[in-house]
Amino acid sequence: MSSSQLDELWHYEFELAHQWLGLPLRSCSEKPSSSWGAKMKDEEFKRLKWRVRTMWSRAGEIFCVTHDEKGYGLKVNGSVSNL
Repeated sequence: MSSSQLDELWHYEFELAHQWLGLPLRSCSEKPSSSWGAKMKDEEFKRLKWRVRTMWSRAGEIFCVTHDEKGYGLKVNGSVSNL
């Protein structure tokens, strides 16, 4: 994975966590090393992004976000009965 793909995946995952679980959007000023690695083939990268999206979609069905004075957390959604 190239550094630009890593950066794209990083932001994509944060957006999905926000969309599916309501987690706050995060940002990072740190840039990936330019020598991260070779670029993934476009089709492989699309499949990886699809898998990450599926992961967050399923997480959104199982977990819900909690927030209190200690910060954010996850708990099992009350509607989930068969884990």
